[in-house]
Amino acid sequence: MRQVRVKNSKKTILFTIVGVLAVLYVCYLIGQNIVLPKRMAKEGYLDENGNIPEYSILQDFVNYELVGEEDSDVPGGKTISKLKIGEDSDVEDSWRDSYIFMMPGTSMAKTIKFVPSYKKLSFYCGIHPWIQKDITDGARLTITIYSKDKEHAEIEEKVQVDAEEMKKVVIDLVDVKGKSATLEISCDGGSAGDESGDWVLIRYPVVSNAL
Repeated sequence: MRQVRVKNSKKTILFTIVGVLAVLYVCYLIGQNIVLPKRMAKEGYLDENGNIPEYSILQDFVNYELVGEEDSDVPGGKTISKLKIGEDSDVEDSWRDSYIFMMPGTSMAKTIKFVPSYKKLSFYCGIHPWIQKDITDGARLTITIYSKDKEHAEIEEKVQVDAEEMKKVVIDLVDVKGKSATLEISCDGGSAGDESGDWVLIRYPVVSNAL
């Protein structure tokens, strides 16, 4: 009789453990597929298609080394910052999101391990909607990725940023596959050098696993 009770107790414990593990797994799935995407979407960390990227630059912005950061009478109060354009902003709904805000003379950099699954760097860029074409002649972003020094960069792309439209930029990361390299994004006034109204916005800055 005692042996039967022991066997029943073992079965009860086993079923309890299995049940707890099943509940934890369901909670994990809910967190990964419902809670996490909603939280990341609210903060603007998803890619343009609403998917969780391999790596979100916006999410990791706090860990970047910023150059040229100064107090300024601009959105966000800084010459370079993480900027949220919310419902209280006097802009069209399509502009309401999270961005990296940059002005000429600023840059951001961080050393990243570009694991093999990192295939492309992509983002949209444009000028803040408060600025019209007659105020700015556009700005320029330079994306540099280098493992030793900037003079021998593996990747360097210069992008013209214009007013009243967002431009998509896609950079193939094959040249830094498997390397630890420094990603730097810098902003200047463009070839003309006129920095008037050059309020650059970077949207959906992510690294993904598909070209």
